Amino acid sequence: MGRLYSSKEEVGRERVAVVGFKVYTNLFSEDPLGKHILVFRVPTEVIGVLEEKGVDYTGQDQDLQIFIPFSSFVRRYSNVDYVKGAYIQLEEGKDLKAAKERIRRLLRELHGLKETQKDDFTLFTMDDIIRTKEEGIRLVSVLTVISSLVSFIVGGLGIFAVMLLTVVERRVEIGMRRAVGSRRKDIVLQFLTESAIVAGIGALAGLLTGLIVTVLVDYLGGFPFTIDLESLSFSLLITGLVGVLAGLYPALQASLYEPIEALRG
Repeated sequence: MGRLYSSKEEVGRERVAVVGFKVYTNLFSEDPLGKHILVFRVPTEVIGVLEEKGVDYTGQDQDLQIFIPFSSFVRRYSNVDYVKGAYIQLEEGKDLKAAKERIRRLLRELHGLKETQKDDFTLFTMDDIIRTKEEGIRLVSVLTVISSLVSFIVGGLGIFAVMLLTVVERRVEIGMRRAVGSRRKDIVLQFLTESAIVAGIGALAGLLTGLIVTVLVDYLGGFPFTIDLESLSFSLLITGLVGVLAGLYPALQASLYEPIEALRG
């Protein structure tokens, strides 16, 4: 609704603004045209409201923006004589890379930079932003895999130490079982089962903790929340495998005890 500011208002440094859709819905319950809002404590007349646009590639909400004449902003609002940043839109069909290079040369010329000097500005396109986000996501994924491997190794060493201690403390039990007819593979199976159960309990506790943290992050930060059953199943499988491998050596050691020696101990 309303209109955009004119070139006359640009030249005259008028205090007028076109607001985004959410700015309009958050501040007004009626027709906002002709009403005033405070922009940097400066009373500014609302002359237009943009239609709803949503979020762009950078994550910025386009409906939470206020547009005012450039000359008005630099003199009446911020009192500066420079520009910190600018968005440039190309005409349909224009070469993005060529335009980027021409803009780069123009900025270097305006900034008085020599051939040997580096750029004192940053120039990027939406493709660069998407590529940067993808690299960030890839880095987080790699770090997640590394932390998971460290967690599995530490957990496996913990299970290994506990099971090894358990075998030493239960020599009499092992000797009694061997005396009444248990075979070596029965002893191995018993301790491997116990090791897998210990690993399974740890896996369930970890999954529950991760679920609670994810729900909290989703609730507090508003991030998307999904449950990947394939990943959960894979993590449980790996945890069980780690438990079995960690308990394999202690189980083999338990099976080597002779009944008489174990009972004597």
